[in-house]
Amino acid sequence: MTALAASCGKGEDGADTFVVSFLYPDGTWHTQTVFSGERATPPSPPTLQEGLYEGTIQHIGWFLGGAAVPFDFYAPITADTTLQWEPSAAPIHMDSVSGHTTLDKAFAYVNRHPSAYTYIQTAAITLEGELIDKRVLRASNTQLRIFSPYGHSISLSSKGRMFSVGAVALDNTISLTIDGAPLEGSHDNNDILVYMQNGGAFSSNSTISHNASSSGNGIAVYVASGGSFTLNQGGRIENNGNDLSGNPSGLFAADGGTTVRLAGGTIGNNRGWGGGVLVDDSIQSFSLSKEAKVDVLALRATAPNSRTPLTLEADWTGEVEKLHLWGSAYDLADVIHFWETGSPIIIGAGTHVANIGRIGLGEFLTMDADKEAISARYKIDGTGVLVPK
Repeated sequence: MTALAASCGKGEDGADTFVVSFLYPDGTWHTQTVFSGERATPPSPPTLQEGLYEGTIQHIGWFLGGAAVPFDFYAPITADTTLQWEPSAAPIHMDSVSGHTTLDKAFAYVNRHPSAYTYIQTAAITLEGELIDKRVLRASNTQLRIFSPYGHSISLSSKGRMFSVGAVALDNTISLTIDGAPLEGSHDNNDILVYMQNGGAFSSNSTISHNASSSGNGIAVYVASGGSFTLNQGGRIENNGNDLSGNPSGLFAADGGTTVRLAGGTIGNNRGWGGGVLVDDSIQSFSLSKEAKVDVLALRATAPNSRTPLTLEADWTGEVEKLHLWGSAYDLADVIHFWETGSPIIIGAGTHVANIGRIGLGEFLTMDADKEAISARYKIDGTGVLVPK
């Protein structure tokens, strides 16, 4: 960073003064003279340009050289200070890249030039609901962060998928992060809104909503085949709908190697079979931490001990309003047998009586929706095992 040289001065009353210098991306300067111990006043920010930037940008604003977070303008000034606006570079030129929107172009560019990037969003974006092959993050060693500092949404104008993350073969070096941008689906969609597979990782601290379908594919978030999903503090999956029996509308975690972590956030008010979340028997892990809340969570078993337990981390303080235990069988007795085998259905450092008390018991469910209230004959003890009352 280039510093503007200045020495300690004196005010009219003899008090020490210091120069605070602000460097704009276009190379222009703004300076203020501030009495020792007083505060600087941030000048008008430059116009933030939407587009794709190199590197991972976590914040925008005025930065002191080498700092990871913006300058604290409540801090007293005790020396000459130089601040630089970040991002200081211009967005990447993508005029030769095809795509309906700048965000479409960004996906194409990133796949051609694998690295870490940040897409800064400064206005609402409407995407065409194109199927499967568009907006797929698939190149190895690629990380894309969509950063919406003002909370502008990304929505679909028609049926189709919004984002996919993951290559054809297993690859754990591909990730998409949504920071601050609510994702809105289509009211009668025939596709998953966000899909991850084969090691592709997706994380969000924003709302994912309004994806609805009568065909069964209209799931908001589908994690499959070793994909990874993290819902962070502030994130929500809500107001999604799916009318096909056997499919949830909020979050579906399926197939071997898949991991899901709700690190805070809320999943609720999703219409459809099983409601909000369905966890298949073969995934690697499904865990809750911090203040994570789920209104309806269904675990599925295909045989005795063939199931994925719910993991409670030590810091979990949230709630599961209703836990369903589903089985791939048509007879209730078989389904109950899948779950009463004695191995824990809840595990992790947060497995204790107080936390288990924040999990409401729902129903045993068969493939054709026969059901029985779990609490009629069973409870979950302090070790996470389903036991007779």
